[in-house]
Amino acid sequence: MPPINMSNIAELAWKHRKYIPTNNNVVD
Repeated sequence: MPPINMSNIAELAWKHRKYIPTNNNVVD
């Protein structure tokens, strides 16, 4: 796997619904 920016990982993971953000404001 190529190195990926953490923000990109979070964004991609969130789009795939496999990432739960620490910020409860973002949870739907």
